Amino acid sequence: MNNLSFFPKLAIQNIKKNGKFYFPYILTCIGTIAGFYIMLSISGNDGVLSMNRPNLESILQMGCTLVGIFSVLFLFYTNSFLMKRRTKEIGLYNVLGMEKKHIGKILFFETLFIGIFSLIVGLLIGILLDKLVLLALTNLVNLDCGFQFYISTKAIIYSFILFGIIFLAQLIYNMLRIHLSKPIELLNGGNKGEKEPKTKWILTILGVLSLGIGYYIAVTTQNPLDALSLFFLAVILVVIGTYFLFIAVTTSVLKVLKKNKKFYYKPNHFISVSGMIYRMKQNAVGLANICILSTMVLVMISGTVCLYAGIDDTVNNSCPEDIVMEYQYENNNIINTDKIYDNVIDYSKQMNTTVSDYKKYEYLSFAGKQNGSNFSLDIKNHDVYNMNDVASMIFMTADEYNNTTGNNISLKNNEIAVYSNQNELSETVSIGDIEFKNKTKLNDTIKELSEVYYYNQNYYIIIVKDNNVLKDLYTLQSDYYGDNQSYYTTKILYNINGTEEEKIVYDENIFNSDVTSSGIHEYLESGSDASNLSFNIEFKAQLEKELYELFSGLLFLGIFLGFLFMMAAILIIYYKQISEGYEDKERYNIMQKVGLSKREVKSSINSQVLMVFFLPIIVAVIHLSFSFPLINKMISILGFTNPNLFLTVTLITAAVFILLYSIVYILTSKIYYNIVKE
Repeated sequence: MNNLSFFPKLAIQNIKKNGKFYFPYILTCIGTIAGFYIMLSISGNDGVLSMNRPNLESILQMGCTLVGIFSVLFLFYTNSFLMKRRTKEIGLYNVLGMEKKHIGKILFFETLFIGIFSLIVGLLIGILLDKLVLLALTNLVNLDCGFQFYISTKAIIYSFILFGIIFLAQLIYNMLRIHLSKPIELLNGGNKGEKEPKTKWILTILGVLSLGIGYYIAVTTQNPLDALSLFFLAVILVVIGTYFLFIAVTTSVLKVLKKNKKFYYKPNHFISVSGMIYRMKQNAVGLANICILSTMVLVMISGTVCLYAGIDDTVNNSCPEDIVMEYQYENNNIINTDKIYDNVIDYSKQMNTTVSDYKKYEYLSFAGKQNGSNFSLDIKNHDVYNMNDVASMIFMTADEYNNTTGNNISLKNNEIAVYSNQNELSETVSIGDIEFKNKTKLNDTIKELSEVYYYNQNYYIIIVKDNNVLKDLYTLQSDYYGDNQSYYTTKILYNINGTEEEKIVYDENIFNSDVTSSGIHEYLESGSDASNLSFNIEFKAQLEKELYELFSGLLFLGIFLGFLFMMAAILIIYYKQISEGYEDKERYNIMQKVGLSKREVKSSINSQVLMVFFLPIIVAVIHLSFSFPLINKMISILGFTNPNLFLTVTLITAAVFILLYSIVYILTSKIYYNIVKE
């Protein structure tokens, strides 16, 4: 016992002897270390930082945090599984005369060797793959990658610190667990849970309620802003419900089947139901983890791929033309739009380009709380967050609407014409204390205006007689909203010809032209106050560049984390198959001794494994199905309004994931059957 080489040799021998358990764990450690180094290295890369892409930098920093948290949680989870599988071996050491301090030394050297080996190999793989992953990211984001190969000292140091702390914490936890356990408890540790599990009705009810409420939120939430605020609540409820589902609900269902004598007392049903009851008790948390990890992979991959694939739709929704200029002001009809048009034509000639699809709209828009055809402006502060009954209203004069659309609408003072994207209004409409007669139903929207409100499920384009009526509405809403009032808006949109590079040059130089900076005051009618005028300009080319940066970064992070989560799910599946193989080995022999044929026993065990194995992915797909409407509402805030594309991407993602999951099942099942047949 005093030989210094004894404990290190025994530790190495133990790792080799338990290779079925330790080898996948070491691979996981190597993978998480490599992933953490790569993410940290890229986020601190001088080439990336020099590109001055704040969205991308924020995404990468968030990725470092998420990978770090994932590493802590998952490595602790796998460590607890390893210790559970080795309790009998450690108890045997204790019975044969080893003191707990000697066992502690063995655990110390095992942790030391695994930690050093994992850190060295993980960092080497991370360094080798760093450039490849960086190239993939820069191609995804459309960056000009001229970065040289380098080794991030900062990433190496942080990796040593984080994973050094993880391995040290695991060692302390394992030694405390051994110190507080009795030898007989360690010897019987692998046999815990052999009693039939009791029905946990409280957990069953809580699980059903949690899932039900989470699903209800996902399906019934209509407003995208509400979806954003309720998403994490729904996620927490579904996660809680998932754990309760596997811990209690499935056991309760199996117990009900067991009480059904006609169903239960048949050979296949008897073996399958009784076997699954024990499996649910022993592997409920593992199955729930596989389900949650699978759901996270499906949601992240489908969501980020969808956003990336739908960039063109998002750009067109947010900025329908190449140039969008917006003026907001207090006094109606003070902008000289003819002067703006002349300056736009002159500047475009200077830039050797031509203007097309030139449009201009003058309107007033504000929100109101809707009750049928009545719109109240008396919205209290705490009501602003409840968007379900809030509608957006866009007001335009009949002359402006006719000039814009080519229609010929004629209205009186108290008459309006209305376009609704959702709910039709009655013949009498009240806005505040002003009443109107809804004379005409408009079938065609003004695309460029309605797209401004794509995030709101309920908006109206309302045409009024003239500027006097528009002024009354302006006064009405300014009295109610005070400092939060809306202003008159003039929106000008047009396209230009040329390549993307030529359009970017056009956009950059427009600030030195009369179109914007020096020309703003010229657009005001005589006597107007320029201090009450605000101006904003958007460029489609610039927006497309920013969205590629944002959505490509999210796609990169989604794929990166999806790979880590998939790796975690595979490891849990692998451990689950091994543990069930050793447990079913004895059951396999007993069943043959009591008279069942080898074929019947194998068929019964195979049906149990198959049903339990695919239960997590079935539940994950159900989670994904219920989350679809909520996620669709959330991404609509970013301008994505193509649910068919999202549905297609989601179905393809689910199909590919199920295929990979099935391959993992086939490969790990071979290991299971080899253990059972030994």
